Amino acid sequence: MSEESMRMASKMDKFEEEIDYKILASSISESEIILLDWPSVLSKIKLHEGGIWANEGKLQLGVVDARVVSIDVNLVNADKIVSVELLVYSEKNMDALNKLLDKIELSSSRLVNFRRIKDGPGDLFLVRKDPNDKSKCIMVYNNALIDITTQSTTDVTQFAYYLFNVMQNALQNKAQVVPPDINIGVSKHNINVGDEFTTTVDVLTSNSQDWKVDITDWPEEGLDILASSSNSYTFRATELGSYQIDFNIYHEKTLISYSKKIHINVIR
Repeated sequence: MSEESMRMASKMDKFEEEIDYKILASSISESEIILLDWPSVLSKIKLHEGGIWANEGKLQLGVVDARVVSIDVNLVNADKIVSVELLVYSEKNMDALNKLLDKIELSSSRLVNFRRIKDGPGDLFLVRKDPNDKSKCIMVYNNALIDITTQSTTDVTQFAYYLFNVMQNALQNKAQVVPPDINIGVSKHNINVGDEFTTTVDVLTSNSQDWKVDITDWPEEGLDILASSSNSYTFRATELGSYQIDFNIYHEKTLISYSKKIHINVIR
């Protein structure tokens, strides 16, 4: 480990002590997740004094990794804009807390420029150490990581309290989610170079229309994607080998997701 890496590791160790990381980690339940209609929550934030932060564009929803789904949105109030990045983790709730530490470490080459507000919203709430810098805050709430920033004079700390209040009012449930039955059909498992095959992902549940499918990983050097639809992908084999394709199946409202894998053998 380089001297610079050792200094950064020491700073992060000190920061973990400052935010009571070990206590936080022990208090996070892996059996509970937050169920919210996130697109609805992030469409409009009403303020106590009557103002509104509204989404005037399109929600940018995407799959970040296996069982990690994100929403990016800009909320507007008059001439002010607040940017919200939401990450929902479905594998382990600890992932949200650990990802926060990763984000801070990557952005802190010299010092960790955040402090914890212990009575703040969520399980962990961080703001800039400089009390005059109200341009960024980060919140962890169970399996959700919320990063709020602005380039305007808005106090994002106050905005975060409003957002958390909306989240609390919209909370559907805090319980273990029963995963749906997911079936992946594959037209061919053993193929030749140049052959095409199709995968179809079916979510066997009464609200199947609320579930979306995306690919999180596939061997680009061995398989080309020729076409895709809402739940179907067509590939062409380009090289010999055994390949794995990873799918992420997520609920478009709660962003809860599940991962599935298939294997393809290109034999000649």
